[in-house]
Amino acid sequence: MGLDYLTTLRTRGCIKSEVAELRHWSHVLGDVVSDVWFYTDELTFLPNRKAYDSRERLPVQVWIDVKDLYRINEQFGERVGDEVLWRVARTLEATGVTTFRLFADKFALECNTSWRAQLILTQLRTSLLLERIPVPPAPSRLPTWLEISCWCGIGGTLLEAEHVATGAKRRRSFK
Repeated sequence: MGLDYLTTLRTRGCIKSEVAELRHWSHVLGDVVSDVWFYTDELTFLPNRKAYDSRERLPVQVWIDVKDLYRINEQFGERVGDEVLWRVARTLEATGVTTFRLFADKFALECNTSWRAQLILTQLRTSLLLERIPVPPAPSRLPTWLEISCWCGIGGTLLEAEHVATGAKRRRSFK
């Protein structure tokens, strides 16, 4: 992106080919690129928590927590855990709603209505059921596939949505 932009500026006569001037424009573009990375999650390339905090809120917040990521990392390694996060991110991105990776295995998204949020969560769960990640087999077993699922909550604020997801997680663990 930066080199194309420099070439365009040079073609239009905005900058000359002199090395000093090219270094200046490269520096300016570097600041723009570093600003973009400041608001982007390194693993999933989704907007991060800083990007989430810097925006105005929509009325409905959705909290998404990937189930058992700690266990997945311990049992199969961080490469498999990263693949799980990557696939969840791509599935959420496909919904067309701005999605954020807040930290670790936590994601958030915003909607205008609860109905839209429910529809997105249904789409997420359905899509993740189809995702299968191959994992290294145990010595005496055939290769296995890892299924991905998430705890989700909807609320007026992100904290409310998190409490709904946490409540569902607690109720499920006591059954």
